[in-house]
Amino acid sequence: MTNYTDWYANIEGGSTLYYTHSVYNSTTYEYVYVGAGTSSYTYHHHVSGDSSYGGASNHSIENIVEEENILVVIRPDLPIIDVQDFLECFDVTQDAVLTIYVEEPNPGSGQTHQGGFVGHTFISISQGVNTSTYGYYPDETNIYPVINESSIAVLGDDGNGLEHFSASISTTITANQLEQIINHSINHTATYNLNTYNCTDFAIDAGNLGGLNLPASNGVWLGGNGSNPGTLGMYIRSATTTNNTIINTNGGTAPATNKGC
Repeated sequence: MTNYTDWYANIEGGSTLYYTHSVYNSTTYEYVYVGAGTSSYTYHHHVSGDSSYGGASNHSIENIVEEENILVVIRPDLPIIDVQDFLECFDVTQDAVLTIYVEEPNPGSGQTHQGGFVGHTFISISQGVNTSTYGYYPDETNIYPVINESSIAVLGDDGNGLEHFSASISTTITANQLEQIINHSINHTATYNLNTYNCTDFAIDAGNLGGLNLPASNGVWLGGNGSNPGTLGMYIRSATTTNNTIINTNGGTAPATNKGC
């Protein structure tokens, strides 16, 4: 038996576990080749040399097997059907306050996910008695790497008064910036993609329209990479409060959505 720990992921939520990678545990067997799948596992084999040179191989499932959690993103509990109506109470001739909230999967670690939990990035706009707290989501459940990475996008109302965050950054925005952020929200990118445009990308774009100069916040996960709450959270934690920004690294609960008009 070769000395590897072989990892499998339950990507589709059924009984099939797909081989993802092996951890090499100090033997002379240094090559991993993925083969055709049968039964409830995807077969692979370890080879003691380049297979084209006749290296010995093991074509069976390894005895050391672990199941690996893979990150999953779901649709919002409260999809916003009419974004223009949702944001109608804001006066685009007046200043407002924009906040970017991050729920990190493991606060302060920079991890892109913890088990299957990836966290969430969302925003709020506040002006007088009016507050809208919302984020960018796929319009279907179970978005995950490789197999099902994209969906029609939808905004979700995160302002139930119970939405937790682990870090945030707030700034006062001008009337012109407010109008741009509202337009960004109404005309949001139509396709959610786990790697190229997700909730964190949407929030970063909104923040940068408000002058926050947030970075791309890229990270890597099994089967993909892109902006994510864990990496953005680390940036916010390292940022410095200025005259026009307030940083919260203690976390809390985001404000409830309130339409005062």
